[in-house]
Amino acid sequence: MVQERATLVCIQETKISVMCNSIANETLGTACDCDYVPAIGVSGGILRVRFFFWLVMHGRCWTAERRFRHGLQYSATCIICDQGIETMEHVLLGFCFSREVWDHWLRKLHLQEVIVVQEEPVMQWWLHCRKLVPKAARRGFDSLFFLIGWLIWKERNARTFGRDTTSPVGLQVVIQEEIHAWCLAGYKHLRTLMAVN
Repeated sequence: MVQERATLVCIQETKISVMCNSIANETLGTACDCDYVPAIGVSGGILRVRFFFWLVMHGRCWTAERRFRHGLQYSATCIICDQGIETMEHVLLGFCFSREVWDHWLRKLHLQEVIVVQEEPVMQWWLHCRKLVPKAARRGFDSLFFLIGWLIWKERNARTFGRDTTSPVGLQVVIQEEIHAWCLAGYKHLRTLMAVN
């Protein structure tokens, strides 16, 4: 199983339009007409994770707020916590579940001074945190940021659509397993970051 996941992680960015169409077919059931999806200029992440954060950067993720804005549902409130409007900032940073996951990993990386701010855009928060990491470990931190954000989004989808729930501790175990798989797949910067801490 680890070998299969390591192979999946090894997918390199070759012809982005072909990969983008296969992702769109897999997730949306239709092809998209993009010839080029700019790669986020940092290390780490399989294409699916990169594509997800490209969507985050451009405000294209289908959160409750976006579905409400387009008239596809009656409320923009987060159905999981019922505490606020479900935006990407809320899902990845503001939701109490995600704050607990981030707190665990930031403490593990000795970044206690980094505070998870609910109202700060996700990508600005990442860039702010990135500056607090030593230069030698930044590429590993980038990979870890993308990995954690992707797995929090998948947990949100599992809770929203599948009614499955995982505890923060359970997600931390999943994150640790994914880190191991990514390291086996050759993400040397992530391996270096995790070896230091």
